[in-house]
Amino acid sequence: MNNSTTNAKNADAEDATEAQEAVGKLLSDTRKSQGLEVADVAGVLRISQKYLEAIEDGRNADLPGTAYAIGFVRSYAEHLNLDGAEIVRRYKDEDKALADKTQLSFPKPIPEGGVPGAAVLGLGVVIALVAYSVWYYNSNSDDVDVTRVEPVPADMVAAVDVKETPKAFVKVETPEAVVEETVVQATPKTPVATDPEKVVEDVVKAVETAVAETSVPEPVVEAVETVQAEVAKVEAEVEAIVKTPVIEVPVVETPTVETTTVQTPVTEAPTVQKEPVDLGPSRVTVRALANSWIQVRDRKVNRLLFTRLLREGDEYEVPYRAGLYLMTGNAGALELLVDGKTVPSLGGIGDVRRNVELDPDKLKSGSAVPN
Repeated sequence: MNNSTTNAKNADAEDATEAQEAVGKLLSDTRKSQGLEVADVAGVLRISQKYLEAIEDGRNADLPGTAYAIGFVRSYAEHLNLDGAEIVRRYKDEDKALADKTQLSFPKPIPEGGVPGAAVLGLGVVIALVAYSVWYYNSNSDDVDVTRVEPVPADMVAAVDVKETPKAFVKVETPEAVVEETVVQATPKTPVATDPEKVVEDVVKAVETAVAETSVPEPVVEAVETVQAEVAKVEAEVEAIVKTPVIEVPVVETPTVETTTVQTPVTEAPTVQKEPVDLGPSRVTVRALANSWIQVRDRKVNRLLFTRLLREGDEYEVPYRAGLYLMTGNAGALELLVDGKTVPSLGGIGDVRRNVELDPDKLKSGSAVPN
C-alpha cells in the first residue's frame, strides 16, 4: 500500500512539472515565433533576463517569490499577446500542484522526562526535615553548660568568719594628735621652768590611758604592738622637744592704718530719647514722575529717614508722624498725594526745595513749602 501511494505521489509531481514546463514552453515558443529575444523582452518589461529564462525553463526556485513570479508571468504573457489571466491561472495550478507534492518532514521534539508528583513531594519532605534539624542544632548549640560547685568546707567558713573582725576600723586616738595637744598646752607665751621627766611621764600616762580606754578585740594583736612602738617613738620626740631651749619671740605690734573712704561721684546716665511712634497708617505718598533725588529727615530725633534717587514710577510712603521734612533737587518731577488725592505741586522742573513740611493739612493747602 505504501508503495502504491508513493508511486501516485511521484506521478502527480511529474504531471505538475510537465504542466509547468508546458506554460514555460508555451511562452518560449510564442516569443520565438514572433522573432523576439529574451533580452529584448526583458528590456521592454524591465524584468531581469534571468527571471524570464527561469519562467521559460520552469525553474521556480530561482524566482524571488510567488507574488513576483505571478506578476512576471502575467506581464510576459500579455507582452506576447496571450491571455494573461489564463496563463496566470494555469501557472498557479501548476505551482500549487508542485507545492502540494513537496512535503517537509520536521523533527518532533523529544518528550521531556517528568518527575512523578510523589517523588517531588518526598524530596520536599526530606529537605524540610534537614532544614529543621539544622535549625534545631544551631538554636541549642549556644546553651551554657552549668557545672555544680562543691560547697565550701566548714573550716574555711570559720576562717572567713574570723577575718571579718573589724580590725581596720578600731578607733584609736592618734599618738601624734595627743603629743601635739600636750606640747601646745605646755608652751606658754612666757618661758616657764619645766621638768623634762615629769612631762615625759605625763605624756606616757595620757597615751596609755587612751589606749586602755579604747575597746580592742582580742584577735587584734598587731594594732597593740604598733601603738606601743608609736609610744616609744613619741617619747623620744618629746625628750628632744623638752631639751630644746625655749626662745622668746618678741610680739610685734601691727601698725594701725587709717582708711580713708573716697566717695565716687555718681554719673547720671544720659537720657535716651524715645523712638518716635507713628500716629497711624501713612497718609502722604511721594510719586516720581521723572528722576528726582529726595531726602526725608525727622527733626524731632534729628535722624535721616530716607534718601534715594526716585526713578519714574517709584513711590515712597511717608510715615504718619509730626516733624518730617522733605528736600528735593527736582520739585517738578514729584507728585505728592494726601489720602490718595493729588495736592499742589512743590515747584517746577529743576527747582530745588528744602524744608518742605510733610504735614497732610499743609500739603493740601499749599503752605508746606516755606517762602
